[in-house]
Amino acid sequence: MVFKKRLMKIETDRLLIRPFVEADFDPFANMVADPDVMKYIADGKALPRHKAFYYMKECIMLEKTLGYSRYAVLLKDSATFIGFCGYKPYLDNNDLGWRYAKEYWGKGYGTEAAMAVLKFGLEELKMEKIVCIAHPENIGSIRIMEKIGLVYKGKWELPSGVIVERYENGKKKTYGQATISRSAHLKLG
Repeated sequence: MVFKKRLMKIETDRLLIRPFVEADFDPFANMVADPDVMKYIADGKALPRHKAFYYMKECIMLEKTLGYSRYAVLLKDSATFIGFCGYKPYLDNNDLGWRYAKEYWGKGYGTEAAMAVLKFGLEELKMEKIVCIAHPENIGSIRIMEKIGLVYKGKWELPSGVIVERYENGKKKTYGQATISRSAHLKLG
């Protein structure tokens, strides 16, 4: 695959989306240590630093081996880390997921990033099927899925026994405005 040895960068009006780097660890670990952020994720518990480290390390390895992963999302004007959005393989699906520090909720960043990353997956990575899942009470994530044009496919039972709401990309071909680039070197300013 052409993308494996190159870094990606997506820019929207307000955001820069790129692979994780070491400098993202502290704000990432702080974000996933917040019980409110983790309320609807897996077992609903905050992640300790060592688990945050392994999660971020896995994202970096996925980018290197598969050419895609969960990506760091930063405010473009200040390079402030606000969360992540991106893909990971899950049960033979391309799972699009996100998480944001609480102080950035309700500002449209989640929708802006998800729209851009969805477009990247469809146009650049040539993914045919993209799946998003959310706990039924996670209204914020469900609203993002609907705003970016994903189609509700019903409830889905995960191997853990948890029941989630499942959305997938449909026939829609346009998923918003974003500048996407792949380059040998990622420059952040």
